[in-house]
Amino acid sequence: MFELKGELEPCFSKVFLDNYKFIPYSIADLLMDDSLTIEIGGQTIGKVGKIRHDVLKRFEIEQDVFVAELNLAVLEQNKRLKNVYQPLPKYPSVMRDIAVVVDEQIPVGTLIDEIKVNGGLLLKQIELFDIYRGDQISAGKKSCAFALELNSEDHTLTQDEIDKQIQLIVKHLSEKLNASLRT
Repeated sequence: MFELKGELEPCFSKVFLDNYKFIPYSIADLLMDDSLTIEIGGQTIGKVGKIRHDVLKRFEIEQDVFVAELNLAVLEQNKRLKNVYQPLPKYPSVMRDIAVVVDEQIPVGTLIDEIKVNGGLLLKQIELFDIYRGDQISAGKKSCAFALELNSEDHTLTQDEIDKQIQLIVKHLSEKLNASLRT
């Protein structure tokens, strides 16, 4: 499913969309087991997901099938007419991955919002790249893994600065959402 998400993001950038979010749903519907709802400016424009196995069996399909459903009229309303260019950063970005274990009912969007709150000015981008539920996680819990991009506009970040920012994020998630760092 994340591969399909990766195919849609360049399409969105072609029409100058930059205010979109993919929000994971853990609730199955009639067609899909897992899905990501796509929002632009708080408005739902579609979803991507994996077709349920019982539906595939009815059509004698033996492999996973993924689908994207988009409301093109809403996409059209939200596109920008001009692309806004930003200068390349003078100093290198640093990528860090974190995986946190939280209660199943906590939406990933809430996690992202809380990470942004404590990412400060150094956090430039955050992307969910995995949700794990299984034997290595307690029942009623899920592990959400994020890629974080950190960058400073006026200097190269030191390892100490990076570690402090990540610790601040993890501490906040622990206090606010009872999240624990997955090791």
